[in-house]
Amino acid sequence: MSISRELAFIEALRAMATHPAARALADDCAVLEIGGETLVLTHDTMVESVHFLPGQDLEDVGWKLVATNVSDLAAKGVLLANPLLDFDDLLFVKRVPGSFTHMSDQYYVQNSKGELVPKQRTVWDPETQTNRPCSHLEMVESGQGRLYSGEATGNAYRNKVADSMPPGPDGTPQPTLDAITQARKGGESLSKVREGYGKQGIATPPLDPKVAQGMKIVEQGAKMGWDPQTTDAALRSQAGFKGGLADYTNALADGFKQLDKA
Repeated sequence: MSISRELAFIEALRAMATHPAARALADDCAVLEIGGETLVLTHDTMVESVHFLPGQDLEDVGWKLVATNVSDLAAKGVLLANPLLDFDDLLFVKRVPGSFTHMSDQYYVQNSKGELVPKQRTVWDPETQTNRPCSHLEMVESGQGRLYSGEATGNAYRNKVADSMPPGPDGTPQPTLDAITQARKGGESLSKVREGYGKQGIATPPLDPKVAQGMKIVEQGAKMGWDPQTTDAALRSQAGFKGGLADYTNALADGFKQLDKA
């Protein structure tokens, strides 16, 4: 929706929002006076493929959803009863994404002393010899937990590759360096997730031999410095993917989907 259409839409809503709490839709919050106290309400939504990628880690989506709503309250200068939501930290988080791995009290647990402490997702970093914050996918790859949805994870990589393949003169999607890079990341992730499941004793369906061969070709092309067209041709001739990179990526996504049966 364009800015002009959005403003016109807000004007139309303003005519309906006549309650004093709406405050003529001056901002994103409603203000209600209840029993001598002031209650400030806000309600932001997020839409898949608009505000976050399909298949994105659901914990990260939830974190972002809380942040967007709390930031509206922060802009109003609201004092929050929950001390776990600190506005100074919140504003810092918005400036430096990834600096914090928690946003609301659902990410806090009690330690042995009964104290509330952040529940952080971490993996061992061999380079720094310390535990570092990580995404849920990295935890699974390290052998901690399962994918929320293998199908959604596979679709996310499929979409990344497809979005990086512009149509050629005949309308056929053309392989690019970025598309090959995304396909390589998808293959590496699938291998690591399968290894992570193995560390937990979780049996996984056999990997399609064609997918395994495709992984080797993409990896070889990256090491040898092949151009995207050479890698695409090798996927067709050596691994049997008639549609080249696009078909390989579809098979890769199916490999993630198969993990939902594990």
